[in-house]
Amino acid sequence: MFFEAATVLTTFVLLGHWFEMRARGGRDEAIRALLDLAPPWRR
Repeated sequence: MFFEAATVLTTFVLLGHWFEMRARGGRDEAIRALLDLAPPWRR
């Protein structure tokens, strides 16, 4: 029983971490795309 609960808990933690990393990757790509749309800076 203990090993089963530990396995389920570990699986949920790793799955949550994987979802978080996937979301961050999509966020970074979206920010880069927005920055590419910005006009060039003048000095």
